[in-house]
Amino acid sequence: MNKKFKYPYVITVPGYIEASLGIQVVHRLCHLINQNGGEAYVVSPVTNPEWNTPQLTSGKFNEYKESGEIFIAVYPEIESGNPLEAPVCVRYMLNREGVLNGNSINAGEDDLFFFYRKEFAENEENVNLLTISTYDLSVFCDDVTEKDLDLLYLNRVPRSCVDFSTLPENIIVLSMEQPLSLNELAKVLKRGRVMYSYEASGTCALAGLCGCPVVARVASGYEKYAITEKTSEDIGNADVAWDDSPNELERVRESLYKYKDFYEGLESVSNQQFFKFLELTQDKAQDCYNRNHKENIMEWVKRRELSPE
Repeated sequence: MNKKFKYPYVITVPGYIEASLGIQVVHRLCHLINQNGGEAYVVSPVTNPEWNTPQLTSGKFNEYKESGEIFIAVYPEIESGNPLEAPVCVRYMLNREGVLNGNSINAGEDDLFFFYRKEFAENEENVNLLTISTYDLSVFCDDVTEKDLDLLYLNRVPRSCVDFSTLPENIIVLSMEQPLSLNELAKVLKRGRVMYSYEASGTCALAGLCGCPVVARVASGYEKYAITEKTSEDIGNADVAWDDSPNELERVRESLYKYKDFYEGLESVSNQQFFKFLELTQDKAQDCYNRNHKENIMEWVKRRELSPE
């Protein structure tokens, strides 16, 4: 392995699915490590056959455990504790702690944290960001002139919390109940006059890329999912509408170009963040190795001192 990738990565993540941006991002991280000369595996039941994301075998994992080899576990924020008993733990925060699964991550004192968006770091300063984009801007683009659909995005907010009387008639609901492929989703979003959403989601950014303004709403009891001004700031100040008045929607339509500008410029920023991620995690693993090596030497010396001549 390349010297800058001395230590391997094991990444836990649900099975690959096009309907989940967060899952795609974590799988993509594994792919990027391998494509850049590293060694990374996913603990996942389903992978993307087009990406370099080998599944961790029990044989390879036992090899790590039995040899005492240093490896780096990467856990998304939906994972609690250190189930792999890894010497080095990385927390990849693709949302705020506990928002999606209601779990506490139970991080160790030495765990490294990386955040997909600064918003997820709450009020912390000088955080490590790792914003990996999986968007295909040739697919998600505004190339349809006829906008004839009103949309509602629902995922974690139940239908029972939505007052449909305040929404346009014949609104089309986009949800995980009937997931669309990325190509199918793009075709729908390109025809969107407006998309209402009670939660911050990558689908909102995709709507903006397709020329469909997003109206942010808040559901009682589900405020933690809602789009905030901070959400907008983290994607290049790309605007959302705070109501569906004609003036507000027109204001947002005039600024939809910001979505494309942000994601076109994201690649270089993301590359810098990715290589920073590699540097910090490999350094952490090297420190762990040095500490263990020192402890082994001290134990050997102690045994020598206690053994009879």
